[in-house]
Amino acid sequence: MWLSCDFETLATKECIEKGYTYVWGWGSYHLETDTFLYGNSIDNFFETIYNNYKLEGEIDLYFHNLKFDGSFILNWLENNGYNYVEKINKSCKAKKVYTTLVSGLGTFYNITFFYKFLKLSIKNSLNLINRSVAQIAKSLKLDTLKGEIDYTLHREENHCLSNEEVEYLKNDVIIVAKGLYETFFKKGMDKMTVGSNALAYFKKNTKNYTYFFPKLNKTEDTLIREAYRGGYVYINKPSYASYLEINKKGCVYDYNSMYPSVMLKYPLPLFYPIRFEGKPDGTKNLAYVIKLECKFKLKEGLNVIPTIQIKNSLLYSPNEYITDSGCFVELTLTHIDFYHMLRNYDVQIRRYIGGYYFHSKRGIFDNYINEFAKLKQECKGVDEGGYMLAKLLMNSLTGKFATSPKNDIKIPYLYDGVLGFKTEISEKNTEYIPVTTFITAYARHELFTTIYKNFNNFLYCDTDSVHLSCPKEEAVIENIHKTKFGCWDCEFEFNKARYIKPKCYYEENENERVIKTAGLSHKYAQKLDWDSFKLGTCLQVLKPKQVKGGVVLVKSIFEIK
Repeated sequence: MWLSCDFETLATKECIEKGYTYVWGWGSYHLETDTFLYGNSIDNFFETIYNNYKLEGEIDLYFHNLKFDGSFILNWLENNGYNYVEKINKSCKAKKVYTTLVSGLGTFYNITFFYKFLKLSIKNSLNLINRSVAQIAKSLKLDTLKGEIDYTLHREENHCLSNEEVEYLKNDVIIVAKGLYETFFKKGMDKMTVGSNALAYFKKNTKNYTYFFPKLNKTEDTLIREAYRGGYVYINKPSYASYLEINKKGCVYDYNSMYPSVMLKYPLPLFYPIRFEGKPDGTKNLAYVIKLECKFKLKEGLNVIPTIQIKNSLLYSPNEYITDSGCFVELTLTHIDFYHMLRNYDVQIRRYIGGYYFHSKRGIFDNYINEFAKLKQECKGVDEGGYMLAKLLMNSLTGKFATSPKNDIKIPYLYDGVLGFKTEISEKNTEYIPVTTFITAYARHELFTTIYKNFNNFLYCDTDSVHLSCPKEEAVIENIHKTKFGCWDCEFEFNKARYIKPKCYYEENENERVIKTAGLSHKYAQKLDWDSFKLGTCLQVLKPKQVKGGVVLVKSIFEIK
């Protein structure tokens, strides 16, 4: 059984200055019985849930953005004598203990404890539907729309909720409940994240999964993981320039469903890898990962781009694409990335250390991708929940195979009445890392190939898109189609553009503009214009801050730098 829940919390100037907050309103909704409950304190939230659902034995409570609401719950637990433990089981029923899963990056997954004899599993619906409540209502074309209330009003503890406030709470929890049900639950998807649902479905429908994707030992996993790289994001600006700007016609081409397309198009690794020492044997016609010691410098006078990053080194910025290594370094690359390195750099190889060969096969993911591609097509305009689910599951399986063995988790505690976290590091189970290593490598290959053909007009790229300084008709693009896998589609045309850093750019035409600024929400980014979108511009934004009782949003400064 599950409920959609929401807290409304004090956010006045006074509470921010004095460093406290509390829950003044809450709502819960049970979709199956159309039952809406509400109250005015976190104490009567738990008591009301218990009184109405204690016969269930256990219940899942979904909050949309548990990082916010969960801070109030953790404060309440700590202030009411609960202690953190690693795991909750039946023996904890009569104890005041709780467990939580918060990643090292601060993502909240769940909080679990017994309230009296009712087991509460509190989960983050944002990990399933990464959209605002208003966006969920719009995308699912719901009759219920998100309302508005004045958050700056001071509401006392045990505040008597107005009809307007009750209606606001009711709309929020109904929208999230319908979003969860239409998108995931009515399809039997009940894992905590999109990636977990994708992997569980793939395993369930893949015979002999562990035969095809065996558990690798630590040595194998570590070396192959060194070759794993994500999306290629690069601004093609002169080395002396702090940004790139053009005032002429340009276009943006996006690759339709990049990772699913690659999963259909290319042979991907299976089975246990085969270890080799020294230089790979090119006559074997096998995919491989190679570790080598080399020195490299970007070629001059040719259509070349830097494609190599070196992480975990004090000598290089981790996000910089290297033009000159300056000294011998160790690199681990797929044969695909090795090919592009040799194309773009003058490389001096001191020694081949060794690596792994892989048996590869096309069609491993055909049934999975084609099933959800078909569902997406069938649901478009008819079943928006099914459409959203299909789109999410198609794009989430790749990352799940790259699950890190490093398990950084945050353990909550109170210090002077304010919630804090300490980090603990352990290990967790991994999946078959070669799959994602080669999917992302082939995706970069698709991107690089298009960049080479358009080098004279190449401005910027990000994983599955290229931005070019020419009209769309002049772009050298093969396989153009709005929706087909493996094809490019012109997503935007602009008259001028400015690229400041990766994932930070501005493009506009006579009718619209596209503004991307990593770390700045869409709401704030839309306040920028052509003149203000530049290095050094500062915007006043709201950022969360832990205080006694929970979280408040305080004024802060975001600078483009």
